[in-house]
Amino acid sequence: MSASPPLHPRLVALLILTLGLVGMGINEWMSEFQSEVYIIAILACPAMVSLSLGGLADPRVLWSLGPLRREYPAGVRIAGIVLLVLGLACSMSLGLWRYHLVPFN
Repeated sequence: MSASPPLHPRLVALLILTLGLVGMGINEWMSEFQSEVYIIAILACPAMVSLSLGGLADPRVLWSLGPLRREYPAGVRIAGIVLLVLGLACSMSLGLWRYHLVPFN
């Protein structure tokens, strides 16, 4: 059985964007008021936000990293990879400079 994209891909991208922003907001609230952060939220949420923004612009970008990647042009796959790397770079900057997860000694 082959995988197929969802019927409403921009709605799925909007839901992923909402989950990413809510996750980042909850993580920020927890860091301020409970002095805790979740590493998985720091890593996953910015990547979810960047990929879903690409998915809102062109739904193929969001699905270009999954099992359907061979069906999309190379430019769409490269855009998905660039957005994923950008999200992970944002994760790293949040972890280093906002939450101070790695000391600079």
